[in-house]
Amino acid sequence: MLNDDMLDDLVTAAYEYVTQYGLPTEPEARDWIQSLTREDTTPEQAFAPMFDTYSNGLGFTVDEWMNMTYNIEGISIRPDRGGVWVNFDFEFESEDGSYSGERGGSGHI
Repeated sequence: MLNDDMLDDLVTAAYEYVTQYGLPTEPEARDWIQSLTREDTTPEQAFAPMFDTYSNGLGFTVDEWMNMTYNIEGISIRPDRGGVWVNFDFEFESEDGSYSGERGGSGHI
């Protein structure tokens, strides 16, 4: 399950991005980056756009990926055509243990 430690790592990556590049010009990316600074943003709200861009057509829904994920690390954010490109590594396991592993995810927000 996603947790506040993973959210802290994402917030740190977003802070480093904004410090180096400023806010993205693409509204969706800008809104996402800004949402990470709000105290009421949950890990699920913060990570959903990352899993959405990653999971498109990979057999699991965004919610299923987020529910299976128990570790996220190596988060990096860089400029990409007005938005951002996000890279991350994650570990996951299905509730019944039949599907598990490690993957790298990436995509445009």
